[in-house]
Amino acid sequence: MVLILVLLAYVSLEALIYDPVFGSGPLSDVLGVVVPSLFVVAVAPLVSYRRRDAVAWLLPPLGLLLTARLAWRLTLLPYRDWPPRPEEARRCRRVPVGADEGTTLYQLEG
Repeated sequence: MVLILVLLAYVSLEALIYDPVFGSGPLSDVLGVVVPSLFVVAVAPLVSYRRRDAVAWLLPPLGLLLTARLAWRLTLLPYRDWPPRPEEARRCRRVPVGADEGTTLYQLEG
């Protein structure tokens, strides 16, 4: 579902903003990669990814998948079910989840 929303947002931006303003030339194509890359750069540290992962938008299918994953993780903040990166580990704490001991959530502090 999140992937579909990201794909619709990408197509909508191109159809409603890039093409009418810049035409269907190369500038529109470049902006179709730059704008989502800026989203990845802004959101990546919040969801345990690196800013440099925005380079994935040079291959748009890979960029779409990455952006969908970032959007999914962004919806799970502040509680998250993915393990923290080593540099985040000192700011995270485990949160107990009911009687099921197999599920671990992490809360990022500060």
